[in-house]
Amino acid sequence: MASAVKVKTPERWAVVDDKGVPLGDVTAFLRYQHSIEHSPNTIRAYASDLAHFHSFLESESTVWTAVTNEVLARFIAFMRTPSPELVTKRNPAGKRTKATVNRSLSAVSSFALFLADARGDDVYSHLLLTARRSKNKYAESGRPVVRVGPRLKETEQVRHVLLDAEVTSIIDACNRLRDKFLFALLYETGMRIGQALLLRHSDIRVSRSSVRVFPEEDDVVESDARNKSTTFAEVPVPAYVIRMYAAYQHSEHRDVDSDFVFVNLWAGEIGRPMTYHAVDRLVVRLRKKSGVTRWSPHTFRHTYITRLLSRGVSPSTVAYLATHATVMTTLETYNHVDVESVRNEIQNAGVWN
Repeated sequence: MASAVKVKTPERWAVVDDKGVPLGDVTAFLRYQHSIEHSPNTIRAYASDLAHFHSFLESESTVWTAVTNEVLARFIAFMRTPSPELVTKRNPAGKRTKATVNRSLSAVSSFALFLADARGDDVYSHLLLTARRSKNKYAESGRPVVRVGPRLKETEQVRHVLLDAEVTSIIDACNRLRDKFLFALLYETGMRIGQALLLRHSDIRVSRSSVRVFPEEDDVVESDARNKSTTFAEVPVPAYVIRMYAAYQHSEHRDVDSDFVFVNLWAGEIGRPMTYHAVDRLVVRLRKKSGVTRWSPHTFRHTYITRLLSRGVSPSTVAYLATHATVMTTLETYNHVDVESVRNEIQNAGVWN
């Protein structure tokens, strides 16, 4: 059975067979993803998904050149089959979500397209015969998206939003000023975690009580974080956030020679920028300690944007603050409203009087 393993190469991940031998075509594909500067998390996801797919092919005694839509349909059944290895408190059935399966199918189609370009492989051309084209609702150009291979229909995702009390519990559960400042900053700016990890001290505008968020840089080699933004914003923050930054800088960061705001202070290479992995471990600890379980750093972003829109901030201003490429992205992504907001609007309008 194939498996994804971490390796000491620039792409960091490889897929190996049951004897530990790397799969050559997958290795080339992952190296290509690294060369076009996809994030380490994206490459890890590709490796995991393609490992599952090659394990499936092996279980069916099927070779890559025989892959068709029918084979991909059986792969869906393979991925959706419950497994004891997947059983957790949040997933007692041990079953992969539709979103996870669709991500794996996208990885397979991307791999097929890569092989078609690299060596004229025919699998992608065959799958393309039954491809579906649909409008990308996030793009203003109207350019269609080509979807190759089958997909499962997903239910509309409900974005979890944190209550003020839950945010307070999470921040209070932090032992370090660095961590308190990190989550307060996420809550009051809606920054992506990658943007926060790439912050420099010069980006914190103390006199203006604001934080500057720059477009993604091409030359950041010190950190594994990714910005994912193509636009600039200077985001105003409450005074307490600046006070938290000052306290953190004076008490914990003062002896560290680094331009980055969020760095290793007690483990790893001291002074190096915090990694996604370090944040993930911190989140696991805080979930247990705070009692608030349904959240991730990105939940703070959803909470911030939803809070702004529900309180009447214009979509164009929200798009600027969130560093969305267009206002359409903001409107399409955050077109939900919560029940209490609807209830208050109905009551304020006098409908129930």
